[in-house]
Amino acid sequence: MKRFWLIAAMLLATVAFAQACGGSSGDDDTGSDTGSDTDTGTETGASDAGQDGGDTDGDTDGDTDGDTDGDTDGDTDGDTDGDTDGDTDTGPATDGGPDGGTGPAPQIFEQFNPWSGTTSPDDIWRLAGIWTGTGGNTFDPANAILSETYESASGGFLSLVSRANVLRGGEIQTLPQYGYGYYEVRMMVTPVSGVCDSFFWIEGPSYGPHEWDVEFLTNESWLGTASSGKVHLTIHPSQSTFILDLPFNPSKGFHRYGFLWTAGKIDFTVDGEIVHTFTDATLSSNATGFIMMNSWTGNPNWGGGPPTQDATTVYDWVKFWPGISSVPAE
Repeated sequence: MKRFWLIAAMLLATVAFAQACGGSSGDDDTGSDTGSDTDTGTETGASDAGQDGGDTDGDTDGDTDGDTDGDTDGDTDGDTDGDTDGDTDTGPATDGGPDGGTGPAPQIFEQFNPWSGTTSPDDIWRLAGIWTGTGGNTFDPANAILSETYESASGGFLSLVSRANVLRGGEIQTLPQYGYGYYEVRMMVTPVSGVCDSFFWIEGPSYGPHEWDVEFLTNESWLGTASSGKVHLTIHPSQSTFILDLPFNPSKGFHRYGFLWTAGKIDFTVDGEIVHTFTDATLSSNATGFIMMNSWTGNPNWGGGPPTQDATTVYDWVKFWPGISSVPAE
């Protein structure tokens, strides 16, 4: 009898042990990391909402969430400033322009790689001169300098120079003419007082009356500040002007400036953002015109000068998208 009860007790102990160790086929342990956890971390830029490959701390990048660049700025370009190049950089772009966009390709993307003579090999651009132009300045191709590098960056650059103590500047324009669309430049204004630096479109073939201007006057007080500036945005023939205060000094780094021209309207942009809009009946036109940039001097009411030393403005690139109705993503 004692042997029977001993065997029975042993069987009961075995069953209890099996139940304790067998586990549940419907385990609802939400802490098991299988690549689809439910953390919703609160750091800025988090976008994985739990699909981060099993990580449970809710952070962004630098973990195991499958991201390819490890940064926290919300893009995938590997930098940490959240830009797309060509906006608020203090130095030139190292890749010649925006680093990854989803918008349409521009018809013109001029990076100013050096060429021989005054006309570009594709017959799109001409270095101006020698002749007398804006403000009585003599424009000379020698004052429009193409180079392969600027400081530590490569990719082609254009420098327009207003010479010291004389009315001699630099200018470039397209030979073909263009109409509605989006025009944009990446440039850094001279830090020298006494010039007007520009990016503009002007109706051809007679250079007017329609004209849209982006202009910087370096005799203004912003030139000596650390982080402020002004840009003059003007349309002709109405001569409507808007002076935009900038949150940066345009002589201290490269920035993008542009205008989107559609029927009856022009949107001016800085670093890809619309900053001012003109609506005017004169903006509805079938006119075509030239893309131009120049640096000139000598008008006490518009830039001042001449400068007491050579004043050099650097252009990284120019782009044009024909016929589009919104600012393209870059």
